[in-house]
Amino acid sequence: MAYVFLAMALVIMAASSMDALRVIQQQNLPSPLVSTAETAQAWLAYKAALLLYVENHPDNRSPVPLSTLMLGSNAALVAAAQNSITDTGQSISVISWMPMEAVDISRAIMLAKGDLSIGTAHSGHWFTPTSGDMGALPVAVPDGDVVSYISLSGTKYQ
Repeated sequence: MAYVFLAMALVIMAASSMDALRVIQQQNLPSPLVSTAETAQAWLAYKAALLLYVENHPDNRSPVPLSTLMLGSNAALVAAAQNSITDTGQSISVISWMPMEAVDISRAIMLAKGDLSIGTAHSGHWFTPTSGDMGALPVAVPDGDVVSYISLSGTKYQ
């Protein structure tokens, strides 16, 4: 009976290890950027501030300057962040990206509880750890950058 419990414990440990590897393997190798614990949180704050801006300015279809988002002390950590707001006719797409270490991308995804709108850019596509290739990006994003792709629909955004 003890062997059954041991086998079950090993299966559970292997499955959880595979989940962690899936997050790491879908990311590109780290670039020589500064990695801090605050970078992931600053990225999530940038993403939230950008979405709030778009919600409050639904007619805007141009990139939102970082200074407009009033991020306070987080602004320095996301100074390289860029965004694009595109109209698809029935919805708008809010795409944001910036160079970030793979470990910080994984940290941001974990802090956001697996948010599928966050991934990594590669060869004109974006990838999430759990779903893989999410499709082509409508804007040029450098390989290895963290990317967030969100589509908003409804009469407010048409």
